[in-house]
Amino acid sequence: MVLYSEFERRRKRDELEAIEGTVWVDNLPGRARVKIAALWETVIESGSPGGYTAYVHTDRWAEGIARIMRLGAGYQLRSVEPKNLVTTESTEYALDLIGAFFQFLTQSPELRAWVDPIRDQINTVLEDFRVPFRLVDDSIVPLASDELHTNVVLPALGLLVGAKHEGANRAYIKALKEIAQDPADAITDAGTALQSVLVTLGCNGNALGPLIKDARKNGLLAGHDEKLTDGILKMMDWASANRSERGDGHHTSDATRADAWLMIHVVGALIASLLDPTRSYNSA
Repeated sequence: MVLYSEFERRRKRDELEAIEGTVWVDNLPGRARVKIAALWETVIESGSPGGYTAYVHTDRWAEGIARIMRLGAGYQLRSVEPKNLVTTESTEYALDLIGAFFQFLTQSPELRAWVDPIRDQINTVLEDFRVPFRLVDDSIVPLASDELHTNVVLPALGLLVGAKHEGANRAYIKALKEIAQDPADAITDAGTALQSVLVTLGCNGNALGPLIKDARKNGLLAGHDEKLTDGILKMMDWASANRSERGDGHHTSDATRADAWLMIHVVGALIASLLDPTRSYNSA
């Protein structure tokens, strides 16, 4: 059921976007904050799905999430509640609160069953209000390119599920997290994700180059994919050489965030194509 004011908000948003394309906001709107705070309250009040209530006491939540805020971002807080998310006008602080709330869930085994549904609902709210951030794994990640993230990154992550894709999923998520701190490493991690997918699809080789060659031989990659895969290999070689020359410990390189996002988007698109469930080899 959609309340009237929400129906009207979405109708006006959709009418505008039909003309201008996706219109992203530069803050976290009040109604979005209220909705996510309500999710927070719901979990506190409901306890774990199994009925275990040790973490349900409000003080445990307030103190536990405040501790994550202190350790993770240096906020001088001793207690945090859902109402803090509602009343703040700072988008940065609000996103930190959401991230800390979600980390509290992921770190509490008794609450683990809430993790996936709450992540999905938070991301649904962010998408609905066109807020350019998403919960990926257990972290808030900015969308570098709105349409590309929606049409490439999220579908790729959606396909990298299950035990057989665990390595690729871990590498791709690591690439997303490394963008701000170490773009060169993000490029390498994206390549690692692609390498893991090719191995899962039955390709042979001890590195990405031989795996791509085997994928071509087996018909997983068409002739017109050659320039794309050559570009991926060259970017990985460049990032690797760049890091070697400067020293990995310094976390500096010529690679930029734009370079990392380019690699992540290209690899994401290729992964989505390779794992397309309509492709016959995926049923093997």
